[in-house]
Amino acid sequence: MFCLLALAFHLVEEVIKRIIYGGAFGSVLREIRIDTLICRSVVIFSTFIPFFAFRELRRVLGEHRFHALLFRSRAAADQAL
Repeated sequence: MFCLLALAFHLVEEVIKRIIYGGAFGSVLREIRIDTLICRSVVIFSTFIPFFAFRELRRVLGEHRFHALLFRSRAAADQAL
């Protein structure tokens, strides 16, 4: 879902660039290359995987245990748990 949202924002960005620089408004969809669009979508999807994984891990473990797991030394994390 977020990849589609990022795609929509990319299209809006291209339209705004065309308006600012005086390009044709309707040429945005014709001039977007599908291979570039697919590559951007794969990169965005790949960056969202760890984002949501850590978000879910924080929800399951709790804020305190998650923080101890990632940001403290092993001895301090064992004491906190």
